[in-house]
Amino acid sequence: MKTLNRGFALTIDEEFGSHFYLRVTSARPLRLPISLWDSETYRQESVKSDTLLGLQYGILLAMIFYNLFLFSSIRESSYLFYVLAIATQTVFIFLDSKHFRYLLDELYRGSWYVDMSERLIYPLLVVTALLFQRSLLRI
Repeated sequence: MKTLNRGFALTIDEEFGSHFYLRVTSARPLRLPISLWDSETYRQESVKSDTLLGLQYGILLAMIFYNLFLFSSIRESSYLFYVLAIATQTVFIFLDSKHFRYLLDELYRGSWYVDMSERLIYPLLVVTALLFQRSLLRI
């Protein structure tokens, strides 16, 4: 699945031709190739991408609440570890797709805790998955 992180509006004169050179620098890893769309196609692709990610978030949140309900009624620890694993994966997707900037844009830019949370989410993914597997298999 492709996600579009940022869009830039450009007006290009035809006299410059059809070859363009773009220099991209970043302190973080880049995901290329870059696509050029007209404004209507960009809007359609943006709506499609956000709809799919919203559906994914909805399914993951439904799984979290359902398994929390199961944990509260059955008191089986593997359900709690499963909730932690799903929640960690949801946070990973949320941080990876850069949707955090839509909630707190001015807080998102240059924040050290955003960088730290992106670095800490990878070990948390592994730890919560291992805790869930260990609890499920009763090792």
